[in-house]
Amino acid sequence: MINKYKNLLFQNLNDRQIFFKNSFWRMAGVLPNKLIRLVIILLAARELGPTLFGTYNYAVALVTLAFIFSDWGINILLIRDYQQQEDKKRVVATALLARLGILAVTLLVALVILIVAPDRGRLFVPGLIIVLTLSVGHVKELFNSVFLAVQKAELEAKIFLFDNFVSVISFFLVFYFFPSVINLALVYLIINLFVLVFSYYYARRLVVINLRFSSWSFLKQLLKNGLPLSLFGILSYIFFSTDQLILKHYLGYTEVGYYALASRLVLSLQILPSVLNNVILPIVSQNVAIVEKNRAIIKRGLLWLGGVGAGLTVLIFAITPWLMPFFGPQYAATTSLIQWLSLILIPMFMTSLLDHVLIAYNQQKQDFYLTAIAAVFNLILSLVLIPRIGLIGAVGAGITSQTINFALTGFWVHRVLKNKKICSA
Repeated sequence: MINKYKNLLFQNLNDRQIFFKNSFWRMAGVLPNKLIRLVIILLAARELGPTLFGTYNYAVALVTLAFIFSDWGINILLIRDYQQQEDKKRVVATALLARLGILAVTLLVALVILIVAPDRGRLFVPGLIIVLTLSVGHVKELFNSVFLAVQKAELEAKIFLFDNFVSVISFFLVFYFFPSVINLALVYLIINLFVLVFSYYYARRLVVINLRFSSWSFLKQLLKNGLPLSLFGILSYIFFSTDQLILKHYLGYTEVGYYALASRLVLSLQILPSVLNNVILPIVSQNVAIVEKNRAIIKRGLLWLGGVGAGLTVLIFAITPWLMPFFGPQYAATTSLIQWLSLILIPMFMTSLLDHVLIAYNQQKQDFYLTAIAAVFNLILSLVLIPRIGLIGAVGAGITSQTINFALTGFWVHRVLKNKKICSA
């Protein structure tokens, strides 16, 4: 019996067992970690108050502008190419080289943004710490992607367990007794530095990590394939950051604090579909020519994610009035924001799966164009609605644009699965 469970949770035997094993370990690792991170940011919001919390989130939105191209889809392409390429050492080394090169450029751009920012006296120090945190985090996430590439999510769960420990210790030692915007930024930098070392240690036990195995020809191919995915950074920024910049411009830091609390609570739940999607991606990538099998996987995934999104929306509407007293009367204005913003989860959850399906079929360029249409709608609606109806305008713009995104992406996935030339490529 013990051997049976060991095989189920620690071996890679077949597609169904691998899916179950990696889903189990991803949930066991990611969900507690995101819960702890969410508790930390909620405690920080209560301690700082809307204005200072809005300042911190505005600093994040500002410096994230430099990171819109920094992902470049490297992590997802590493997972896909590790399954499809014979030279595994070349895949890992080239992905690391690409990541470090892109981050070097990103750091320079981020420094320029902080120097020329209108509120640089207020934002420079916390912004600089946030820049370093994001840079370290990108490298850490690359090593974590190695665990998914080799389909060993149990090791990723071990990393998240260590992350949980460091997060709690750092938060209480650095911030809770000495609350400030700078100390909150320091907490995340400390966490990422410790976890980076831990991730690298375990990743190098699985694969060879040495830049001398990188290939310039494969780097060009990686950058070419990743270009459409890198452009998703722009779209992600439009979807999830420009609203805070617009709010600050028209309404001020306090309103940014209100909206940041609502969006942090609701959008933190995006981790749920990512648990499923990162497990499905290697399986769909292996079976791109077996259309009926992938179609069945996609249908089950959409039903599951849509149902979870709807259930969470109902739950959020019910519990938000009971939750808000925790933050005090200063955040009373966010109750309705949280409730209505939760509607965004339904289209977002299902679209995230469809995005991964298009990546498996090398349709990331087409996926970008479709998402860009929805992002443009989001930006236009935000510019029109926020000056007129404030915070509710930001919520309405987000829900409408994400619904458009789901409809367009679903239509294209349907076309791809009917195209025999694409599926046999």
